[in-house]
Amino acid sequence: MATMKQWKTPPRALAGVTVAGFVLAAGCGDKQNAVQSLDVPDTAVTWCSEIEAIFAAHCTRCHASTKQGAERNGAPPNVNFDSYDAAVPNASLAFNLMQSGAMPLGGERVPADELALVSAWQEQGTPRCDATGD
Repeated sequence: MATMKQWKTPPRALAGVTVAGFVLAAGCGDKQNAVQSLDVPDTAVTWCSEIEAIFAAHCTRCHASTKQGAERNGAPPNVNFDSYDAAVPNASLAFNLMQSGAMPLGGERVPADELALVSAWQEQGTPRCDATGD
């Protein structure tokens, strides 16, 4: 049985390598949904122009403030995408889960062009209805 003194590489370093391996392996999936391969729009992407419709199409069947209990299909009660004010605090997490394919749960993957819009929206500061955030 090995003791800590016998390790040539500390266990924490091995854990980091293992996690990095999983992250790299996850990147080998569906290249069609890779945001990096898309042209991110040069124009302003706003909640009103694009994002509200994307979240309505892919998220609000579970993540809506009007849904309760079993209607939410396990969605946390405080994570909603049916209004700008509810969506903004969770936008980054939503993007990561949609990009990985973990969300929407039981639904089709969000198309790469829509993921690019959500990414651009966040990079532009999550504006509401025009480029100034109003």
